[in-house]
Order: sequence, then C-alpha cells, then structure tokens
Amino acid sequence: DEKGLENLRQEVTILTKFRHPNTIQLHALCETKTDLHIITEYVPDGVLLDILCQKGHLNQTDVRHIIFQLLGTLDYLH
Repeated sequence: DEKGLENLRQEVTILTKFRHPNTIQLHALCETKTDLHIITEYVPDGVLLDILCQKGHLNQTDVRHIIFQLLGTLDYLH
C-alpha cells in the first residue's frame, strides 16, 4: 500500500546516512512501476546469512565476535 511504500522510502533515506564498519552501506532505492530495488555496497565475502549457510554452524569464539559487533552497531544506531 502507499503508506507502507512511503515508510520504506523514509527508512531508506535514513539508512543511507549511516556509516559504520559493521553495516552494509545503503546507497539508494530505485523504483519502477512494478518493482523496488534497494542498492547496497558490494560485499565480496557475503553477509552473515551466507557465512552461516556455508559453515553450517559457528564456534563459540565466532559467535562472541559477531555478537560484540552487533552490539557495537546497535549502540551506534541508537
């Protein structure tokens, strides 16, 4: 619906301003009559989901490192 689309546009506008080493840089939202495309930076090593799918599981040290990064990013965003 139109309200949801406007909310998405506002979120993208806000997220394009964030600069943090643990976040993917969001560049733009491109719209056509039928589709929306979110343009982000290229991540050559993949995102967290790719790593989890590839490894199948993570050891405690890796999980601790990821959680530390996530908490630091949340602190930055708030």
